[in-house]
Amino acid sequence: MKLLKTVLSYGLPLVFAALLVWYTFKGVDIEQMWLSIADANYFYIVLSALPMTVAHWSRGRRWQLLLQPLGHKLTSFDAFLAVMSGYFGNLIVPRMGEVTRCAVLQKRNNIPLNESVGTVVVERVFDIVMLLFITALAFVFEFTKLTTFFTDKLAQKQALANAQPQTNNNGLLIGLVVGLVVVLLLGFIAFKFRDRLMNNKFFPKIKQFLLGLWEGILSIKKLERPKEFIFHTVLIWVGYYFTLYLSMFALGATANLGILAAFTILVVGSFGMVAPVQGGLGAYHWIVTMGLVELYQVEKIPAAGAATLFHTSQTIYTFLVGALCSLWVLVDKSKVKG
Repeated sequence: MKLLKTVLSYGLPLVFAALLVWYTFKGVDIEQMWLSIADANYFYIVLSALPMTVAHWSRGRRWQLLLQPLGHKLTSFDAFLAVMSGYFGNLIVPRMGEVTRCAVLQKRNNIPLNESVGTVVVERVFDIVMLLFITALAFVFEFTKLTTFFTDKLAQKQALANAQPQTNNNGLLIGLVVGLVVVLLLGFIAFKFRDRLMNNKFFPKIKQFLLGLWEGILSIKKLERPKEFIFHTVLIWVGYYFTLYLSMFALGATANLGILAAFTILVVGSFGMVAPVQGGLGAYHWIVTMGLVELYQVEKIPAAGAATLFHTSQTIYTFLVGALCSLWVLVDKSKVKG
């Protein structure tokens, strides 16, 4: 059973990613695409590493600010090492990034894992808020393009639905009702056997972990520098934007699309990166290719090449810098806490 769970946990995302890669590059002349990538101006790709580094460093600094109210002091360098080690770990083993970077702080700064995990949850909440905010801005800046795109897609979907035989539309409602019943049933069981659960030997450990997690979440209320926290929350996304904006100059097909196009593709690509696949593989390629083709009329071959170049260059950067940071953590014994 454990083996099956492991296979499903790691195998399904890879299968999903493979299907998306196949769908994205279906009908694309791969040789022609690679020729377009080979002709890219890699000066801009190398230059894009600068704002990316600023974004990751800023993420580390923001994490510092969240840990300060909990009484944990660490350097920006230590925070950067932990963040990049986490990204590296996530590339190697899906969903291991957050645990990895918290483990680095535990090793180097003796910060309890549960407390640092709690602050990571806070980070994720603010990342989601920022993603929703920049998505709204994208609709403001590119209102005509985006509304036309979604209107056309909905019209196509409706036309397809009308052409198909009518089916039972109660599936979603039934699923919601079943889900609600399951949640209520689990809650009743937990309440009914609460005494037995509380006497279980694992309960104190679970309770301690949850309390530490909650304390980490509440640290947002105790920030010593809330304005700096907001500044770095914005700066992270500014860094992401200029990383993409500079990368677009590397290819003739995207060099002249402009600052608003870069902003919109950043939003589109971000949804690809948060998809449940390792490192956004497949999802990023598909959604960025579709965005370039549908919104900015880029031909599919150069659009797929651009998505591949953007994703590959960022992945290589993350792998190399993350590997160096992880190696530093392993060999540097001066900061290890006993």
